[in-house]
Amino acid sequence: MTKNSSPASISVKVARTNEVSPLHTTRTVLISAGTVFLVVTILILLTKPFYGNMDDSNFLNLAKSGGPWVFHSFYGDPATGFLRNASWFVSYPAYWLANIYGSSALYLINAFILIAISVIAGLVSFLPLQVRQTHLLIGFVGAFFLWPYTAELLVFPSLQEKTILLGAACLLWWVTTAVHIRSGIASYSMLALISVVAFTSKVQITLFIPALLLYLIILFTQREDRTTRLRILVAGILWTTLTVALIFLVLTGNYSSGTSGDEGLSLKISPPMLLLFVISLTYGIALLIRYLVQRTLSNQPMKYVEILPLLWMVTIFLTGFVWEWRNYYLSIVAFPFALMVLVILSWLRIRSLSIIACSILLLTSMAWLIFRLPMFFEATSSVRAFLSSSIAIQLDVEKAVVYVGCAEAPTHFNRYAIEQNLTDIRFEFVENINSQTGSSNYYFSDSKLCPIPSVDSQATIWTSGSLNSYVLYKS
Repeated sequence: MTKNSSPASISVKVARTNEVSPLHTTRTVLISAGTVFLVVTILILLTKPFYGNMDDSNFLNLAKSGGPWVFHSFYGDPATGFLRNASWFVSYPAYWLANIYGSSALYLINAFILIAISVIAGLVSFLPLQVRQTHLLIGFVGAFFLWPYTAELLVFPSLQEKTILLGAACLLWWVTTAVHIRSGIASYSMLALISVVAFTSKVQITLFIPALLLYLIILFTQREDRTTRLRILVAGILWTTLTVALIFLVLTGNYSSGTSGDEGLSLKISPPMLLLFVISLTYGIALLIRYLVQRTLSNQPMKYVEILPLLWMVTIFLTGFVWEWRNYYLSIVAFPFALMVLVILSWLRIRSLSIIACSILLLTSMAWLIFRLPMFFEATSSVRAFLSSSIAIQLDVEKAVVYVGCAEAPTHFNRYAIEQNLTDIRFEFVENINSQTGSSNYYFSDSKLCPIPSVDSQATIWTSGSLNSYVLYKS
């Protein structure tokens, strides 16, 4: 299957799918995914999170007014610069059920979808690594949710980054498995379907493409049959064309060109970039040591999939010099980070040691979620508590204006207020404040989702009592 090569070569191998017991795989999936879902479910039931200030009211209305086709095509106008149809389709079930069963259903279904994506990514990664120890999936899922920014995807159900993760996993699966399917029709059909899903997720899917193209090039040089080479060539041309087209569309769209964040060359390294750098450097050193040991003792070539997550992470790191990364953007690093961990776990030859390592990863990730998620869930829950409070009714009678610290929040909070029969209270962005001398103003602020700087020096009018609650202040 591969050309015999020197120790310095990189090997691309195809694992046989019957090497892993389906029963053991099912049990491992249930343990890993079930543990995460159980913990998240308990947190949701305890904190009762409400809808947030990022897209939620828009998507709820859209899911209510039309079916999945209307929902996923509404924001897919190429003129805007956005092609995110697949992401809306993935999000639709959560918002559709939320209209029926309430906000808790939104977060539960969203968590189920994200956990399923993490399992899919893990199982896909097993193939090129030729992993036979199914318990390593527990370590992969643990690392996936231990990545500090994955929690953002549980907190904000509308984020398209989870579809990017699904798209990247599907692209890797095609390279490692579907390209070798005997049926040409099946292989090309899978290529077309996966490409549509991946490239209509969000523009950041393009960050995964360079390393995958290099994977295709290496595979092309190692395969001699024309059929597989043709498929590789078609995939390479297709993905390159779609990458260029997608970037061009985003840069020239009448909406996306103005909402892509701060751009321009900057040599400043932000804390998230520093984290990516440290992880990449550490993993790169581990790979180098591994390579030197293999070269000395076993004369085995390095698997390209072991280098793949490093290339992914370095690509994302380098974009930080020209594009400001927001926290939730970095959630896509969950896949390369978890793949790095899986690679290292696969090196462990003592089964009991790897089981302990996987268990620690899963338990640590659960501890992180238990710490992190209530910060946001309690904040959104306090929004519902405020709108149901006597002070909100009083402000509605006064036709008061309440200022918030996020530009998007007024649209959503006003809709939530109307649903609570508060038709005269009005939320406004704090930058639109009426600064007339001697006037009193109300401010609605928390410390995480929608903070207003220095507002805590004002008089406190209302709070739910939680440390993470929104607080109503009056100047």
